[in-house]
Amino acid sequence: MEVIITKPGGGPETVRKEVDLPFAPYEGMQVWCQAWKDTRNVIKVSLSFSPEDYEPSLSIFMGAEETADSEEQERLVEQYKGHGWSVVGY
Repeated sequence: MEVIITKPGGGPETVRKEVDLPFAPYEGMQVWCQAWKDTRNVIKVSLSFSPEDYEPSLSIFMGAEETADSEEQERLVEQYKGHGWSVVGY
């Protein structure tokens, strides 16, 4: 799963959590994670057949969270990390 955490002026951070699902996710499906207060709808599902990967993988985009400033963005990223998410480095 991926979430983009934005702040005014740019500099978005992308956080990702790998999960094993016993079902196929679909756009609009509700998903819950400990990092959130409520369930969220899946925004986009993408299937990847990257040559570096040994197996195909699904990316589940869960949307963006807008923050007021850099400090709030950093706090939110740390909150996600505390629930097993990692920051994606592009």
